[in-house]
Amino acid sequence: MAEEEYSRFYIAGNPVRRVVIESPVHPVGFHPSNKMGGLVSWESHIEADAALIMEMSWNITSFEAQPECLQYPTPHGIAETTPDFRIQIDGETIMVECKPDKALDKPELVETFEQIAAAYARKKIRYEVWTASMIRSGHRLATLKLLWRYCRKPLARTSPIIQDIQTMASCLPQTVGDLLGNFHHRADGLRALAHGVHQGLFTVDFTGPFSNETVVSPRLNPAR
Repeated sequence: MAEEEYSRFYIAGNPVRRVVIESPVHPVGFHPSNKMGGLVSWESHIEADAALIMEMSWNITSFEAQPECLQYPTPHGIAETTPDFRIQIDGETIMVECKPDKALDKPELVETFEQIAAAYARKKIRYEVWTASMIRSGHRLATLKLLWRYCRKPLARTSPIIQDIQTMASCLPQTVGDLLGNFHHRADGLRALAHGVHQGLFTVDFTGPFSNETVVSPRLNPAR
C-alpha cells in the first residue's frame, strides 16, 4: 500500500464521538479526504454532500466532523450540542450544522440554532446552518462530484499528473473540451483538471452543467 494512501484509513481530526450505527432511515459513512489526510465521518446524505464541497473548495483549508461538544444556556437550563463540522475558511473558524430545509420551518429548532449561535458568538466563533438546498443548489455539487471521482487518489510526489497540471495551467482560460483535446486519453486530462481544482489552482464555471463548453480559469490567488 502506497504511503500516500495509507493515511486515508485513519479518522481525520479528533471527533468527540463516533458515528452511530447505520439504519435504513439513518445512513452513515466516511468521506476519504485527501485534504485532511484521513476519513471524515458523516451521518446523513446532506452531511456527505457538504463534506465533498468542503473537500473540493479551495478556500476551505480544513474540515473536521463532530469536532467538539458545546454546552449552551437556554430558558430551561443548560443544553448540549455537537456541531456536524468545524471548518477553517479564509482564516476564520466556522461551526457548521447540516439540516434538511424543513428544519427551518420549525420555530423550536430555529430558536435552538439561535441559542447555539449566540453561545458561539460569545466565543467569537461563527455558527452556520447549511440546508440541503444551499448545499445542492445549482450545478456546483454535481460538477464537484464528477471531478472528485478523478482526484480521490492522492498524488504521489513523482506523479506525471503534476506536470500535466502545470501544462494545463499555462493554457488557461479555456473550455473543458479544448483542454482535454490536448490529452491522448480524456481521463488523463480530467485527472489533471480535477487535481488542479482540488489544489485551488483552477476554477470551474458552475453556472451550467459540466460539459465540453464549461470554462476553466486560473485562480488569481492560488490556495497553494
